[in-house]
Amino acid sequence: YSLRIPEGMDAMVYNYHPADIFIGNEKAKISESQMAVLKHQGEPVAFEAAEDAEGGKKEARVLILAGTPIKEEVARYGPFVMNTDEEINQALVDMRSGSFGSIPGSSERMRKTDEANNKRRQAGKQ
Repeated sequence: YSLRIPEGMDAMVYNYHPADIFIGNEKAKISESQMAVLKHQGEPVAFEAAEDAEGGKKEARVLILAGTPIKEEVARYGPFVMNTDEEINQALVDMRSGSFGSIPGSSERMRKTDEANNKRRQAGKQ
């Protein structure tokens, strides 16, 4: 398989399948749960699944993310990604004070999910 990533975009690939995959002309090996940054100049990037014991191709499952670089500083902490440590600290203050708000209808959806899970347990299902 080959995928053209537009010039000017950064890209990465994550292998979420037990079979190894090989990327690019150099056939760099990416094993399960590994990620690789793709270096390209707008040309197609080749992906190949490893062969199985009988010489046949295995299935490959990958996640490919690509986008235009934002060229900004990045600060991160837990689930928060901001530009500065000060913004991270403010996000933590907001979270702890409850000022993040809530998602409309989330309580009702959670109640229905809990009811459905209880019914499944009562029926002997996991």
